[in-house]
Amino acid sequence: SNHSRILCESASEQSKIEGETHNLLCCLSGISEVEFEDGRKLPIKEVVENKIPGRVKTAVSGQEAFRSITSWSDRGVRQTVKLTLENGANLRCTPDHLIFTKELGWLEAQKCLGSTVDYVGGLTGQMVVSIDKPETESVYDIGVEDSHCFFADGVLVHNCEESQDI
Repeated sequence: SNHSRILCESASEQSKIEGETHNLLCCLSGISEVEFEDGRKLPIKEVVENKIPGRVKTAVSGQEAFRSITSWSDRGVRQTVKLTLENGANLRCTPDHLIFTKELGWLEAQKCLGSTVDYVGGLTGQMVVSIDKPETESVYDIGVEDSHCFFADGVLVHNCEESQDI
């Protein structure tokens, strides 16, 4: 389908067009799992704190692929929201984190209610059915080569542009 042909790099261009910057604070709950090429699914907190290297699941030209982690970022404590999908899966991230939606491309997590997000397993779509009120927790991010996006808890998310090594 056409929606998944958009490359992850387009989020950077889209945010510039909208005059917004998403590159400083967007991040994920420490419990969010990233999937490695060897099948391991590890919490991003563990990946960042131990600087675990490897190739994680991403999307390139609409196809699932694996790319190397290029940076590991501990972003401190921030507010997060929980997105719940129609299949019961959920993702905790900062309200400004960019999520890929079929309808509108990259959207901030807090604006995704009712949108269909790319979900792992052939990039099948799942609708966001609820967004919980913010909580405060430790948050993390990783940089991913080429694609600048990765799957967290099964949902295609953008990584922050200015990830700093810890």
